Amino acid sequence: MGLLQRIWRLLDHRLRRSAGRDRPLPGHPHFPFTATPPETLALPTADASGRQYRLIGHLQGHYSLAIVNRALALALQQRHPGSVTLYHYHGQPAPPPDDLPQAQAAALRPLLRAHPLPGGSRHTIHLVGHYPLLAMERGPGLNLLLFFWEEGRVPAEMVAALQRDYH
Repeated sequence: MGLLQRIWRLLDHRLRRSAGRDRPLPGHPHFPFTATPPETLALPTADASGRQYRLIGHLQGHYSLAIVNRALALALQQRHPGSVTLYHYHGQPAPPPDDLPQAQAAALRPLLRAHPLPGGSRHTIHLVGHYPLLAMERGPGLNLLLFFWEEGRVPAEMVAALQRDYH
């Protein structure tokens, strides 16, 4: 089962626990009750032996990227135990947050590391969930960006940064 498929399952499970089948999520009348993953998530996944995942970005509070980053870290850790590390970044390197959501804190705290980010190998995958974009040095591994954009046209400077810093 792919990573995104696991995230969809986790979201679906939490929604089912939080709301009855016939009513919306409390306080969120437009939030869907269940999430339907795209059919491409059923594709087989490659062998991940030796990979190290470093998630870099927002982790604190109710900011949407922080929520996505924490969920992604937990799903990766469940799928690849011992291969996930988290680096809190909030406009600049930040110390590990001490106010993580209670339901996630126990699972996330062991994954948190202090800056600076160490160099990686060809097996290192940097997953960046941060806005504004972070400049990332290209190394032997992969730099991947979680990129959510709601503002219409993506500025040319941002496209250039994506092409320069991310795979």
